[in-house]
Amino acid sequence: MKRSEIFFTVLRLPLDYIALVAAGIAAYYSRFLPQLTDIRPVTFGLTIEQYTNIVIFIALVWVVVFALTGLYSATRQKLADELSRVVIACALSVAVVVAILFFTRQAFESRYIMLAAWALATIFVGSERIVIRGLQRSIKRFGVGVHRVVIIGKGRASEALKEEFLKKPRLGFVVVGEFDKFDDEVAKQIKKLGRKHKVDEIIFAKPEATRQDREDLLTFADAEHITFKHTADIFAAASTRFEAHTVAGIPIIELKATPLEGWGAVYKRIFDIVGSLILIILTLPIQILIALALFIEQPGRIFFSRLPNNKRVMRVGKDGKPFHYFKFRSMIKDAHKYRFDPEFVKKHGN
Repeated sequence: MKRSEIFFTVLRLPLDYIALVAAGIAAYYSRFLPQLTDIRPVTFGLTIEQYTNIVIFIALVWVVVFALTGLYSATRQKLADELSRVVIACALSVAVVVAILFFTRQAFESRYIMLAAWALATIFVGSERIVIRGLQRSIKRFGVGVHRVVIIGKGRASEALKEEFLKKPRLGFVVVGEFDKFDDEVAKQIKKLGRKHKVDEIIFAKPEATRQDREDLLTFADAEHITFKHTADIFAAASTRFEAHTVAGIPIIELKATPLEGWGAVYKRIFDIVGSLILIILTLPIQILIALALFIEQPGRIFFSRLPNNKRVMRVGKDGKPFHYFKFRSMIKDAHKYRFDPEFVKKHGN
């Protein structure tokens, strides 16, 4: 999942809350419109300050209901489906608030405000969701959050996918490579694209491919940290971690490399940062002793982060992007150089 997609998924929550509070306050002020007061004068004594405090709490209850109804799911869904969920979630939220008032034996002073808040909340949240989608699709036209795709396979499915991606840039897919089959040469080219951060997904558009072909490509995608999708029969996907999409009438199955997508990725990132900071602080005395021991054992670098030729040591990370890492030296200094030194190997072995 792209960072921009995670950002917009998380952004929905505070924006929903703001929209709900705004809807509640707008409902209060609408009660004082001359068109309504002429029909029925205002008789309650609830001030805007008191009412705002109530709305701030009730909006939190609504957000919880929204979460329970799946409005913060990271799964891609159609606009009509999302808006229908907003309508259902707002109706459920009103029911929850009425239930709370009933069981706590509290009476709200204006039924009109409650009904108006319900209607305005539905409109405000629905409009906000439409704006977010429009913004998300707009930035994709500038290459932000775009999924760079390699299609493997020639045929009706691959042609239909390419045509759909080209006709609808708002979908956010750009084909950066197309190959008839997967082999060592294709693997090298995809790796080269990955090193330049130019590939995010591989779509295997060969429904008739053998099981071994799919497994080889899946193994490669997992090793390179590239999302793998294929246009196979959904019943042939012997995996509990798949998600089905339909593009241009072509069923596409995405095999999840990890369940940590969307909010799971957000929670994990927060846990990683907080947890690592705590562990670094707690183990700092031990790390200082290790650093001193390594320096006394053999003066020089205490960390392994560069090769003898001073090139950075790299590992493949998320989305196939290499990253520079550090670790305490666990071998003798310049072990990589000695490994290819004939005299050293003859005397000590490899």
